[in-house]
Amino acid sequence: MPSYRESSKKLQSLRSMRRVTRTMKLVAAGHLRRAQTALAQVDRVFADLRTMAAHVGPVVGLPCTLTRPGADGGNALLLVVSANRGLCGAFNNNIVRAAGAWAESGRGRWRNIRASFVGRKAHAALRERIEVRRLHENLASRPEFADALRIGLELCALFQAGMYSEIHIAYTRFQSAMTCEAVVERLLPANPAALGGGQAPAPDGPAVLLEPDPQTLAERLMAKAIHLTIYRAMCHSHASECGSRMVAMDGATNNIDKLATRTTLLRNTARQAAITRELVEIVAGAESLKGSG
Repeated sequence: MPSYRESSKKLQSLRSMRRVTRTMKLVAAGHLRRAQTALAQVDRVFADLRTMAAHVGPVVGLPCTLTRPGADGGNALLLVVSANRGLCGAFNNNIVRAAGAWAESGRGRWRNIRASFVGRKAHAALRERIEVRRLHENLASRPEFADALRIGLELCALFQAGMYSEIHIAYTRFQSAMTCEAVVERLLPANPAALGGGQAPAPDGPAVLLEPDPQTLAERLMAKAIHLTIYRAMCHSHASECGSRMVAMDGATNNIDKLATRTTLLRNTARQAAITRELVEIVAGAESLKGSG
C-alpha cells in the first residue's frame, strides 16, 4: 500500500490533470457550437443552390466536363479529411480505417490509387499504405471556404485534364457529439441529380433568362456544388472532431474523478494506519516503562 505522502503527491497530480482535461472539454464544447453554426450555414447555402438549380431545370443535367465519366481502369484520387491533433477519441482511427478499406477494395478496379490529405493524422497513418499526392498544409484552424475553394479548383483541374477517372472524398459525417460516421463519397464525376439535374422547372415558376449560355451555366453550377461539397465535408469533420474531443475529455475527467476517489481512500487508510502504529508504539513504550519501574 502506498504511503500517505505518496498518495498525497498522486492526488495533487490528478487534480492538476483534471483541470487540464476539464478545460479542454469546455474549449471543445465552445468549438463544437461554432462548428454546428457553420454547418447549418453551409446547409442553407446548399439549399439555395438547389433552389437556383430548380429554376433552370434541365440545364443542370447538361453534360459537362465535371460530370463526364472517366475512363475505366484509370487512376483514382482520394481526398482524406482528418485532424491535425489527437486527444479526440476514435475520430482519426475511424477515418483512417474507412480510407484504408476503400483503397484496398479499389486495387483491382483502378490502375493507381493516390491520396491527398487535409489533416496530418491521416497522412501519418496512411502514407505507407497509399501513394501520397499532396498534404494540404497551412490551412486555417477552422474550415474556411477559401481553403475548400483552392482544393476544389485543384481537384476539378486534375479531373478535367484526365489525370484521374474518379475522385472521392473521405470524411466524418457529424450527427451528434456522441454519433459520427466515417464515410467515403464520390466527388467527381459529379452527380447532377444531387442538384435536381434534368428536372423540368416548375410550371408556375418565373421565366428565367439564362446568362451566360446553358453549357457555361451548367459548368459553373457543378463547380460551385463541388466546392461546397468539399467545404461541407470539412465542416462535418471539424464538428465531429470537436464533438469527439469533448466526449473524450469528459470521459477522461470522469476517470480522473474515480481514480482520485480511490487515491483519497488509500491516503486516508495510510494515515489511519500511521496513527494506529504510533499509538501502539506509545502504549508499548508506556508498558515498558511500567515494567522497568
